[in-house]
Amino acid sequence: MRRKVSKIGSSTLMISLPSKWCKANNVKKGDEVDIAVQESALSISLNEQPIKLSRTAIDISKLSINVAKRLLFVYHKAGYDEIEIFFTDAKQLRPILNKIQTMLVGYEVIEQSSNRCLIKYLAGEGSPEKENVIRRLFLVLLSFAEECQKAITERRIKDIEELFILEDTINRLSNLIERLINKESNKTNKSIFLYIIIWVLESIGDDYRDLCKHFVTKTKVKPFRHEAKELFSKVTGLLRSYYECYYQFSLEQIDSIATKQYALSKELEEYPPKTDEERILLIYLMKINSRVENLLGSTIGLYI
Repeated sequence: MRRKVSKIGSSTLMISLPSKWCKANNVKKGDEVDIAVQESALSISLNEQPIKLSRTAIDISKLSINVAKRLLFVYHKAGYDEIEIFFTDAKQLRPILNKIQTMLVGYEVIEQSSNRCLIKYLAGEGSPEKENVIRRLFLVLLSFAEECQKAITERRIKDIEELFILEDTINRLSNLIERLINKESNKTNKSIFLYIIIWVLESIGDDYRDLCKHFVTKTKVKPFRHEAKELFSKVTGLLRSYYECYYQFSLEQIDSIATKQYALSKELEEYPPKTDEERILLIYLMKINSRVENLLGSTIGLYI
């Protein structure tokens, strides 16, 4: 036990706190803590500390546009609040500014000159609740998957083009969630499981995007057989089953999804494609089905 100074109202008193808790939270003798009265119980918490801004600087003069954009994605996810960008040619900056506006939620350009740009995260206290963003990510991904299935199997090529905005939304939401996870002051061992889940969900969105990209270039798509349409429907249905399990978790549901996923993988492996369209579809369905399997282990780790 350790001696500890605390304040309740206008009075100051000495109390003893568990040494293990003090060591874990770096509490020293003489530090102040907050005490909240909850009927017959007291709740003790650390005083709020000022939020420190994370800053970094990069020179993109000798970098390709793709690498420069990837750096920004990493800094955004990692939780950096200010990024100072140096460049020699304004043409280098234009695609980066476009990426900031469309993909990196919360980042704004606050200063710009002929060879320097300052980006700052301005969401601040207005940052959305992580759980709300996760729910939104699931719903957008499911909408993308189900509309992709309909447009491709019904050969509605024009409708496919309209779906790419959903994939952009999936990327924005995924980036924001990963940033919120990294900025949490109370991260636990379970945070890594959630991070992996979000990464896999974003990857599934990429798979549906790539599938759409293939078929949107086709002026004519040969009809799919009923069996191929059924497989497409089963994979999309498996993704929805996972969504439902995520919010109503049980090991029994995980076991049910794992059984369905394994059986579906066998069906996909044994299905003989008759056309190039069916062959391409089969490749992506296998990838998505496999990613659902990858979600299960991290989901168990998140909840148990």
